[in-house]
Amino acid sequence: MRLRAVAGAGVVAAALSGAPSGTAWAAGRLDALDATRRIGRAFFRRDSLVVGGLGHLGMSLLWAGAAPLLARRRHAVPWGAAYGAAIYALDFKVVAPRRFPELAELDSPIQLADHLAYGVALAAAARRLADA
Repeated sequence: MRLRAVAGAGVVAAALSGAPSGTAWAAGRLDALDATRRIGRAFFRRDSLVVGGLGHLGMSLLWAGAAPLLARRRHAVPWGAAYGAAIYALDFKVVAPRRFPELAELDSPIQLADHLAYGVALAAAARRLADA
């Protein structure tokens, strides 16, 4: 799988992974842009949606490095869900509480759903792009 396809799968997954948060926002249950602002503050000391969005996209592209492994799996989508769950656990149970408490405050079932959506979308996109 070429780097361009890996990046493409990462961009697709990044775009689709916000669906659970977007749904919660539409239902009036959360500020969908709060996490993006917090990423900007935590990583770049900037309270900016643009900076936070670029930071989040950068993380999504880094996590997309596993796309070639997911694309080769027989049951890529369930493996993608497991990968998303592992990213969530690492982000919210290990790294954020120790290094970024302002991000750890966002830990919720909605965040877990976003991460599961990322993993599933990454696996599906990687599988499709690998077959192309």
